[in-house]
Amino acid sequence: MQAPELPEGVADVELSMFKNAYAKEGLPVKPGALLYAIASGHWGLEIEELRKLIPDDPEAYDSQKRNLRAVTLSGSFRGRSELLQHSGLLQGDFDKLPNPEEVRDLLGADPHTVAAFLSPSGQGVKAVLRIPANPDQHLKSFRGAEAYFRERYALKLDQSCKDVNRLCFVSHDPELRINPDAVRLDVDAWTEPEPQASF
Repeated sequence: MQAPELPEGVADVELSMFKNAYAKEGLPVKPGALLYAIASGHWGLEIEELRKLIPDDPEAYDSQKRNLRAVTLSGSFRGRSELLQHSGLLQGDFDKLPNPEEVRDLLGADPHTVAAFLSPSGQGVKAVLRIPANPDQHLKSFRGAEAYFRERYALKLDQSCKDVNRLCFVSHDPELRINPDAVRLDVDAWTEPEPQASF
């Protein structure tokens, strides 16, 4: 697989990658390198071994998943909590789907989705959505994305995605979808206006 072609303004942003869910410091990584590794099988053996645990020992799966590398899709960080630069991306988690491949392909064709791939379990989908690169607006962007996915696709966005430092565990999906023409979600169109004080 060739390195993925990403939308202008996305390829050069910097994310933070952590050795596992317990690591305190991350290293810089570009979105293209991350997505290429997911699609090309860089973590394929780890993910396949993890998926074998799910039917008989889901608790072991949950525990061992936390040893996977993980990335903060919404930006680069000092430590785990100090945001250095917002990436203009939002992680979308959709869990325990009856048809994850169909949802991946559906979201992969969405005009605002940069990438969509199967989660580590293989039973969910992770989507990378373009939003305004404004840290002060991150929660509003999440609310807009929540409404967008609900109304457009009848999908429930995991509430944990509202956290700007939400970790995204790496995965393995040779059929990962990329949309090089993805544009930012118009957050204002999908959120209620904030109430104004009246006197």
